[in-house]
Amino acid sequence: MLLICDKAGRIIYVGQLFCGSQVDFTLFKKELAQFDYAHKQVWVDLGFTGIKNYLPQEQVQIGHKKPKNKELAKEEKLHNQHVSKVRVVVEHAIGGMKRYFILRHENRIRLRNKISDAVEMCASLWNFKRGFSLDTA
Repeated sequence: MLLICDKAGRIIYVGQLFCGSQVDFTLFKKELAQFDYAHKQVWVDLGFTGIKNYLPQEQVQIGHKKPKNKELAKEEKLHNQHVSKVRVVVEHAIGGMKRYFILRHENRIRLRNKISDAVEMCASLWNFKRGFSLDTA
């Protein structure tokens, strides 16, 4: 499931639920490739390698992967730190959603749409707890 957050930590998009192992970039192509990303910065992790083929390179902020048996250059390490500082907001939003019992533990819900509804409600509760409302863009 993909989430989109703004820099303040507001969850603005909850994707559909996919069962099994799925690569993040594959989910992006299925769900989000058609959105208009004009004048937007996109901050992603290394699971989205290949996104630069879909979006202009200057819009995408993605970390550098460490080469096998080598070290990253100092500039690459600094860039990775900068990307991580921005992306940690998303990780906090995900953690904030997991405060709610239904997402923390294995549950017996078998209907995919009910699980998606539960995730959307937890995202809404997270936004509400943080003081975000629909009219604050």
